[in-house]
Amino acid sequence: MQEAIGTLLTTASPERQNVGLAAVTAAPHADHLDRLWNLHVQRVDALVEDRSASRYANYQASFRALSAGIELVPAWLKDRILQALPGSDRVSELAYLLNAMEHPDAAAIWNEAADTLMANVPTDQPRSLLYCIGRFQDRDKLDFVLQHLSYSTDFANGAALVALSRLDAQTALDRLAEAGDSEPYLFRNQWLPLLLGAQPHLTCHRILALAEAEPEERGLRFIVDLFWERPNQVDAAMLRFVLRSFATDLRKYLDGPPTDRQAWLYHPLDFLGRVTRRDLLSVFEAEAGGELEAMIATVACGRLDTNSNVLDSIRENARRVLILIGVPVPVFWTSGRLKHQAA
Repeated sequence: MQEAIGTLLTTASPERQNVGLAAVTAAPHADHLDRLWNLHVQRVDALVEDRSASRYANYQASFRALSAGIELVPAWLKDRILQALPGSDRVSELAYLLNAMEHPDAAAIWNEAADTLMANVPTDQPRSLLYCIGRFQDRDKLDFVLQHLSYSTDFANGAALVALSRLDAQTALDRLAEAGDSEPYLFRNQWLPLLLGAQPHLTCHRILALAEAEPEERGLRFIVDLFWERPNQVDAAMLRFVLRSFATDLRKYLDGPPTDRQAWLYHPLDFLGRVTRRDLLSVFEAEAGGELEAMIATVACGRLDTNSNVLDSIRENARRVLILIGVPVPVFWTSGRLKHQAA
């Protein structure tokens, strides 16, 4: 069987290679590790040339197979790291493999090989090192993390923010703005839970301050995007800011000339409609009878004229927000069409 798998791994066909990779992922064997590494390096090179979905799937397949084998023989990874030459053999991939390693020896390997990795990984590929520093909480390398907070190449600033959140939550909050505009969103599900777990009140206060400093209309998006997966983890002050900002945007939209640009309504309405934490409901209830309630009702009622059987997500989200505010919204469905009955 191992001979047959070895034959599959050495063919020129990526499809046949993937069959062999699936086999050694399910049943790792030490004899294949060197071949797996060479194959993985080839696939990394191919992915750099063409970042298509198929080549990324090939990369993932060889990475999974290598990871499975390393769990069986962790010494192979340590030796490969210590023997690697600067900038050769895709050394950064060795750091990614170490970061993904679940074996109990992973931390010991980092302690022994960290300096070698730091010296050999190319300077324009620091993300794998930042992942390892955060994973193994290596506070001796805090300066390296701070140096990369504003380094956008290789998405290093996002990875640095995650590592810093593990090493020093307060410094991560103080220097959150240095990570740039896009990376905090891309990495939000890695750093935000860490900071909310360590400093929930300070994290909300800091993010609100950054949102209030954003140009008009961007503050709302800032909070909604960051907390998209966790609307119940905003605090009352942040929720009030979101409601005020949404009211400002909604007023401009309704007072402006007729337009088909309604898609923007989905994100704030969907986000607000998913807030269910009991202590936040009073923030919604304070809007009852006010302008925001009336504007959301206008949006919802303005979308009733349709014969489509497809759920209108904007109208449905508006209905949910109105329920949170406390407005009676008696509705029923007939043949897939929403009918609104005035109270």
